[in-house]
Amino acid sequence: NALEGGFMVAAGRGKQAHACLERAFALEPGFWIALLLRAGLALEAGNAAAAVADLECAAEGRPGRTSLVLATLAQAYAANDQAGEAEAVARELRARQLVGYVPEANLAAVHLALGDAGAALDCLERAREARDIRIVFLGIDARWNPLRGTQRFRRLVESLGLPNARGHSRL
Repeated sequence: NALEGGFMVAAGRGKQAHACLERAFALEPGFWIALLLRAGLALEAGNAAAAVADLECAAEGRPGRTSLVLATLAQAYAANDQAGEAEAVARELRARQLVGYVPEANLAAVHLALGDAGAALDCLERAREARDIRIVFLGIDARWNPLRGTQRFRRLVESLGLPNARGHSRL
């Protein structure tokens, strides 16, 4: 159900995505992947407070405290005028990077949330060089909508042979 919901989100079919996610929650009320997807829908709808609530819930449990959840939480905090909390998440991810792997794409999302498009693009270029699997979604991931009009982002997407279409989901 969550996976189908993710496909519906990526297709821009929010109403169907919500129905899928509700089925997922009926089976597993705090399922972090469904919470992440619902938070992405909330962010796209301009409801940062709802996104923060879902992402904080997702990040509470060990399997849900992934760098993707944390990066999206930083975005939600920034969108909800909680810059201090967004900075705290950025610090946590930087600390994690010292002892383990944190995908550059997720770090890019945090930089972008904090208003540093240049650092975000630097991370995305490193993600391309590292062959980060998340880079295949660059052309459609909603996290990058603010960068779509920049020449540097367009060149990056073109170098990968990807479309540069407005994204609906945060992959």
